[in-house]
Amino acid sequence: MAKTKGIRKAKHGKRHSRKKHGGEIFQTMDDIKNKKTELEKELEDRNNNLEKLEVLQYLKIYSKLKPKSERLLKMTHKVAYDEFVRYRNMIDDNKDNPIVNYKTLSNADLKKEIDSLEKDLHDKVGNKEKENIEKELNTLKTTCPTKVDVIVDKINSADFKSGYKTTFEGEIEGKIKPDGNFTCNANGQGTIIDQEGQLREVVAVDGLVPLQTEKELNRWAKIYESRLAKNTEKTVSNWNRERIILDHAFTSDVERSVEIDREKDEREFLKIWTDSPPYKLDDGSPNWKKIYEFFNSKKLVKPIVLTEEYEKFMKDRCPHEQYSMQAIKNIDCNNKKMMLLAIHPDKNPGKCNEVATDKMKKLNEKCDQKGGKKSKKTQRKRKRKHRTSSRH
Repeated sequence: MAKTKGIRKAKHGKRHSRKKHGGEIFQTMDDIKNKKTELEKELEDRNNNLEKLEVLQYLKIYSKLKPKSERLLKMTHKVAYDEFVRYRNMIDDNKDNPIVNYKTLSNADLKKEIDSLEKDLHDKVGNKEKENIEKELNTLKTTCPTKVDVIVDKINSADFKSGYKTTFEGEIEGKIKPDGNFTCNANGQGTIIDQEGQLREVVAVDGLVPLQTEKELNRWAKIYESRLAKNTEKTVSNWNRERIILDHAFTSDVERSVEIDREKDEREFLKIWTDSPPYKLDDGSPNWKKIYEFFNSKKLVKPIVLTEEYEKFMKDRCPHEQYSMQAIKNIDCNNKKMMLLAIHPDKNPGKCNEVATDKMKKLNEKCDQKGGKKSKKTQRKRKRKHRTSSRH
């Protein structure tokens, strides 16, 4: 079997791809932050050592210019003396001077100290260029580990949403995404260990695992519906109140103002549904069809905004949007006919086709297992084909 670079098999049997940085594999964000600290220190040390090497060049010139008597040099060779003083001042003004006691050393001892330090500093600087270290740091900014922390939504005992922290492991490369500044968020399919200690496949969105099991969604929908039953009468009076507009010179402006006010009240009222996970699409936007059908089933008065959004939604949306990837995953293959009609690529032309094709593949993977019992029509076709081939 050929070796696959950068791929490992997880304990639970799934294959994981892992992002690399210079051949290194990072398991957690702490590993990446430690590497960042290491590179920053390497860059800082390199810069400091280069500064020291520069001062050593000044010290070399200083040692050559250093006279036996400064006073005599000043009296006899003013230019040479000024040059000597200039280099001495440059050394004294530099905080990276590696030989602090250079003034007290003899020329021979100073030269010996300079030669020793120069070799040592060149070894420390090495062949790694500053640009290469900076490039590594920039690459590290967009490198993600195989595991990150996520907050998992849950419904607590008081029937409100709360959350707990756990570790998300991405099953496919790219499901843990960087924000470009040494932080990464889970964003896609992966696995977690939940509060009960069970391994769960989940879909994360920007570092959050929302409610997504059938049991969670059904319970949350019932909680919301029970709250609606208690609050609908109070809330309706806010958005459905009567608005009287007097006829005067600014009637059109007032009408527009009232319309804006009405729309604001209606949208505030509809937040009960638009903020609720069971009434959202995969991308987090409101499922206006489902909200509209809820109003029909409860025989509630529909706000104008709801009707407008529903009509726009039905006009703009793709047929495949009726079914999410989670719904496909949970479908009973014996009852897939309606789903098949909705997500078939032929029914989703143009911009809808790509996602519909992906959903169709998922459905086929789940329901068209090899070795299953074929329909009688398929069996008859195969028999005819076999008979024809046998004659030849």
